[in-house]
Amino acid sequence: MAQPLQQGEIDALSADADRFLAELDEETYLHFAGLKETYDLAPIYERHERLTQLDTALGLGASVDGDRRRRELWKFACEGYLGNFVSEEAERVAELEATLTATVDGEEIPYRMLKPRLGNEDDREARARMEAARNELARRRGLRRPVPELRLPARRPRGPMPPPPRRDR
Repeated sequence: MAQPLQQGEIDALSADADRFLAELDEETYLHFAGLKETYDLAPIYERHERLTQLDTALGLGASVDGDRRRRELWKFACEGYLGNFVSEEAERVAELEATLTATVDGEEIPYRMLKPRLGNEDDREARARMEAARNELARRRGLRRPVPELRLPARRPRGPMPPPPRRDR
């Protein structure tokens, strides 16, 4: 069982969490705004390794005493620990999205611009072609899982509702 952390350790982790989040936000902004080709999460996770370790998350969990800030820091450390497992995959997907293009009606459209273009397109058929191109790219490149088929419950026959069951007292 993990031992609760000392207040000094918790304060240091809290300050590190602020820096970690600021670096993640900056990296995300730079990449998705098109200002940076690559999406480099691994170096950020390495710089803040203590915050993303299982022992740290467990120690913070043992330190939770009802204080909302400690609970949020514990939650943040747990998310950081789990996020570290998928950071390479997130980098790969983000870089792939940045390089893909779809050809719609003879025009090359970057993958990330398809959704905004869909929202601004007046022509229904053009929207359908853009959506089909977007879905095909995503399917072929593994960018998202297929949406499961929605299964609705069988419809009950129309007509008056049956009366509620009688309760004999």
